[in-house]
Amino acid sequence: LPPMAELKALRAEQSDLNERFEDFATKNPNFDKLDDDQKKQLQDLTAEQAAMHRLFLEITAVPEQPDPAPNEKKEGDKK
Repeated sequence: LPPMAELKALRAEQSDLNERFEDFATKNPNFDKLDDDQKKQLQDLTAEQAAMHRLFLEITAVPEQPDPAPNEKKEGDKK
């Protein structure tokens, strides 16, 4: 996929995750009193957010440029 298409898809995924987190927070307003299933749900949402963050960083990373060979002249260098 082209990078812009990947970003649009990621934005849609992020929007969906935000809605699911808001739904979870509405149903479970006191995070100090979560049962084991609720803690697992929250951990899953958190892990999904971390994965999306890594994917965003990967998509938006600037590719590294290889260093020119030591004997090659760079544009603008004097002879």
